[in-house]
Amino acid sequence: MGKIHITPIGTAQYPHLHDADKKFDDEGVFSVDLFLDRDDEGVDEFIAMVDEWCKDKKKCANRNIKTDDDGKIYCKFTSKFKPNLFDARQNRMTDDIKIGSGSKVKVAFGAKSYDIKGGGIKFYLKAVQVIELVEYTGKSAADIGFSEEEGFEAPREEFPDGSKTPPDDSKPSVDDDEIPY
Repeated sequence: MGKIHITPIGTAQYPHLHDADKKFDDEGVFSVDLFLDRDDEGVDEFIAMVDEWCKDKKKCANRNIKTDDDGKIYCKFTSKFKPNLFDARQNRMTDDIKIGSGSKVKVAFGAKSYDIKGGGIKFYLKAVQVIELVEYTGKSAADIGFSEEEGFEAPREEFPDGSKTPPDDSKPSVDDDEIPY
């Protein structure tokens, strides 16, 4: 169990991969729940590997693989340390790309057994490879359920054409006279 293992491709849910979640831990925890479909490639082998780890233990009440109401299995991976993040081509990802729920990922993890509370296996998050990105952008006011109302309006950036929305092309407009040659 002491080496690094790689999961099959699954769907990330509730990823805290850029900023540690401090809801239940003041120091923060990086984590991701990985949902796997039993019909996908490598999932049966992954389950068999975890079952084999438990076979060697006297107690293994929590093997860290659960099943939801739809029959999909999921596992939780956690770490006190920020995981390395890679794209599908094995390039490091920059911090400005936020991995959101629904992204297709593979997780590199370490596993450790424990004996308290019935025993089990804990998965320690090491790295994540993003195969298909669903970028986290946060919810808009409309997504939350708000409707537009009369009243206070916060100042917004005004663009060169006088609108409050950025132009389609993100290139800054520059006069030919301003270009230093």
